[in-house]
Amino acid sequence: MFPIIGFIIVFASAIGGFILAGGNPLLLLQPVEFLVIMGTGVGSLFIGVPAKILTQLLKDIPKIFTGSQYKKDDYLDMLTFLAVFLKIVKAKGFLSVEEHIEHPEDSELFLRFPKFMVNDMLLKFTQQYLRSISMGIDNPYHLDEVISAEIEQQSKHYLKESAKVLQTLADGLPALGIVAAVLGVILAMAAIAEPPEILGHLIGAALVGTFFGVFVSYGIVGPIAGHLIAINEHDMYMQKCIHQVLSSFLHGYAPTVSVELGRKILPLSCKPTFEELEESITQSAKKTPAS
Repeated sequence: MFPIIGFIIVFASAIGGFILAGGNPLLLLQPVEFLVIMGTGVGSLFIGVPAKILTQLLKDIPKIFTGSQYKKDDYLDMLTFLAVFLKIVKAKGFLSVEEHIEHPEDSELFLRFPKFMVNDMLLKFTQQYLRSISMGIDNPYHLDEVISAEIEQQSKHYLKESAKVLQTLADGLPALGIVAAVLGVILAMAAIAEPPEILGHLIGAALVGTFFGVFVSYGIVGPIAGHLIAINEHDMYMQKCIHQVLSSFLHGYAPTVSVELGRKILPLSCKPTFEELEESITQSAKKTPAS
């Protein structure tokens, strides 16, 4: 909702101010200038950005309207899953859950928490570190380093990359607006012998290119890029929380204490209360098989 309100305010302020100053908004409709600027900008992305990142960018754009992919209930499910899972490990050892780790798609334990099954990246992240611990990597300091490095890699090279592409486009649009304006001036100079009203129209159309490049850069594309970066950083709290829980467990804390320490690091906007988490763990433990 807020991004839509923002777009309305941006357009209303810029175009509305122009109208209040006595301008005709139809003068701003210069499709050739728009084609030069946006076509050149998008084309440059195809030249300089790998197809995988462009595909990710198309998937990320809707996030500016939907927000983070993880809500409060998702964090509650994840913490509940880890609490139940680690309680079984504490009581029976990792051998009792080995099949669950290796074949989560057939595991009643994993299937009780469907968020893992529909998010491939999150499932693999959780699965690989549970497998690592079950294989004997029980040094919490070593695991801390490995998980922290992977979270940083995912954040820098995967989740933020598409947003950085948009920021690069935003940085280049003012210059592309100047390119469109120069091309418009060239046309105006070629028509220097025309009457003033025709020449003035050509010069005005050229200046619209500069306006459009700066306006789209700082009023639309740049803010979208910043919004996506913030959302993707917020999404990384899921991995950070899993990291905190597993690290605490390896340091010797009980499963319930470990998930509480994981809950503590979550942002207030999506942090379940202690009572909500305790109730969820109690209910899930009754429904989940012991092994």
